[in-house]
Amino acid sequence: MNKLTTGILAGVVLIGASAAYMPVKVGETVQTQLKQAVQSVNEQPSSAFQIDITDYQKSAYSSEVITRIALKDPMLQADQEPTYIDIQHSISHGINKAKFTSKALVNDQIKAIVDEEFNGQIPLHFDGELSADTAIINTYLVGFTLQPESQGVNGPTGGDIEVKPAIFRLNYNQATNHYTLNGAWNGANLSADNEHLSLGNLKIKITGQQLSDYIWRYQSNLSLSQFDFGNEIFNLNSQQINLSDNFDIQESGEQANTIAYNSTLSLNSLSAKQFQQSLIEMKPSQISYSLNGPSVGSTEALIEASQNVNSEQMTQEDAQVILPLFTNFLQALNLDIHTLNLVTSDGSINGNVNLNLEGSSEELTQAMSFPPLMANFLVLSSDLTISKNLVTKMMPLQSLAMQLYQRDAYKEEGEDMIVKARLKEGQLTLNDVLF
Repeated sequence: MNKLTTGILAGVVLIGASAAYMPVKVGETVQTQLKQAVQSVNEQPSSAFQIDITDYQKSAYSSEVITRIALKDPMLQADQEPTYIDIQHSISHGINKAKFTSKALVNDQIKAIVDEEFNGQIPLHFDGELSADTAIINTYLVGFTLQPESQGVNGPTGGDIEVKPAIFRLNYNQATNHYTLNGAWNGANLSADNEHLSLGNLKIKITGQQLSDYIWRYQSNLSLSQFDFGNEIFNLNSQQINLSDNFDIQESGEQANTIAYNSTLSLNSLSAKQFQQSLIEMKPSQISYSLNGPSVGSTEALIEASQNVNSEQMTQEDAQVILPLFTNFLQALNLDIHTLNLVTSDGSINGNVNLNLEGSSEELTQAMSFPPLMANFLVLSSDLTISKNLVTKMMPLQSLAMQLYQRDAYKEEGEDMIVKARLKEGQLTLNDVLF
């Protein structure tokens, strides 16, 4: 019994020692991973900011870390301080994972604004978990209301900016470079003088995976319950807007892989008014389109070159690098609007549209210096059915119908006007008649 008791006690001591050591090991792992993550972000050519660890205090079971995120500004002078924000992280080391809470710190650049508008507290904080190969990061936005003043023509003016709460969760797998982002925002209301902007509830879900330094595969879905903008002259209102899109790589066997992008925009309603007169009243409608064609190599080359160019001060040397890459990209690009379904209270427009460019690299490069020349290389094909009742209500469609009549090109089927358009080498054909 004594040997058995001694063995049990030895095992308990060993397990206890291991359990006591594991948080220390987790703390070391978190520190290593954090440094690697910061280095990885800073090495990304497309990164718009620089991250630095300005303080790291680690004990056996916890750590206190401060990271600084500074915007990269190519126009910044050597003696100017970049715009930055410091974030304080409190990390608790567990057996196989670490939990953290984080908050933004008030620095001298924003202290006056934060003290005046937010009672000294930035309305944004974070928490989450970190393990050997995964990270879960939750972001919380606390609702707030601002009442800024501005100087108008007739003196000081004001308004209200109400931003409602939001929460977003990011799950990231370091081993596979795969992420999922889910979130919801309760919207915002902004008003100033006679102008207003209102955004309803927003829900998002995005999944993605890094394929290279410049290209990420992703799928996303965004849903906005309501949008409303207006002033004394113009008002735009929409209900239940949904946007789903997908970016991926199309494998082509022996040929070079190409990019493939698909998107669908749908809405339940949209109305626009000017001087209280209705401009358009749309019912449930949808547009779906795809962009594809350029090779992965040409896409990456264009992105990489763009990252190294200051668009505000593009030199002749920069243009000589960018233009050929951009031309090659456009040559291969194909836009296909395969679902066009616009429904109004007066009728609908249905059909499809396809666009691409045909021309040599030299011809397209020259045309970009004078955009009207692009019409000579644009290839368009579309097949549309337009409700005749809608034609009588909209002046541009009335004008189109009149031109078709004059050229003996008008066609209709039942209650719809038919428009088949073809454009190639600068020649436009409508319903098989040259215009």
